[in-house]
Amino acid sequence: MHEAVTLTARLLTTALLLMATASAVSAADEANYPSRQIRVVVGFAAGGAPDALARIISDRLTQKWGQAVVVENRTGANGNIAMAAVAKSPPDGYTLALVPVGNAAVNPSLFTDLPYEMELLARSAGFTMTHVTYRGVTPALTDVLRGEVTMMFSQLSTAKPLIGSGELRALGVASKVRSAALPDVPTIAEAADMPGFEAVSWYALMAPAGTPQAIVAKLHDGAVEAINAPEAKAALEAQGAKPVGNTPAELSAVIAADTARWAKVIRDANIKVAP
Repeated sequence: MHEAVTLTARLLTTALLLMATASAVSAADEANYPSRQIRVVVGFAAGGAPDALARIISDRLTQKWGQAVVVENRTGANGNIAMAAVAKSPPDGYTLALVPVGNAAVNPSLFTDLPYEMELLARSAGFTMTHVTYRGVTPALTDVLRGEVTMMFSQLSTAKPLIGSGELRALGVASKVRSAALPDVPTIAEAADMPGFEAVSWYALMAPAGTPQAIVAKLHDGAVEAINAPEAKAALEAQGAKPVGNTPAELSAVIAADTARWAKVIRDANIKVAP
């Protein structure tokens, strides 16, 4: 079946999370940052929304600083391999991660990254689904097109061309309001008569714990400038994304709230990781 896909609107929250640990970076290194190549590690395959956002940020930062900022796709374990690699990297600002809500707010309750928007929908609507894991949204969409998977939650940016061509049909967006990119597609709350339903995705740019505050501030300012540049902002909004660019403290609050929310979903639905 080539016509069923459920879309989730994306909230792009770009900030850096800083934990209070001692830093081994010298004052001179902080002052001269960046003085060499920076890596932005993405835990999913090229071509998806995380990869696209990482490349928008990296291209702008490369132009701004005159140092190469490159994207490295390191897939596996639903993004956990990439997260672990960055967490173990030196806290010097040269290895960053573009982190989705699943890794940041779901894993603390389940220790794996699954698309729990679908779990929340099934629980709220009173029916069951069988979850199938993929390395990224692109191979998942391929299987929807082949009819091997009935439906999925997808980033709007990746699915929109297929919706426009008629190969896929959008059933609803998972945000509270309709997306300006697909104004004729109802929210799931509207379509399924579930007032208050919302399951948006967001992405955050993160650095290893212990990264000096001065480097965090420079990365934060550069990333916020990148996603709010007129051409970048227009491109993101056309895809249904909303650039936010909040502070590390604000991001911490978002993570805490979403962690509590998804912990309840996981607990109430008795969701467990298969051995």
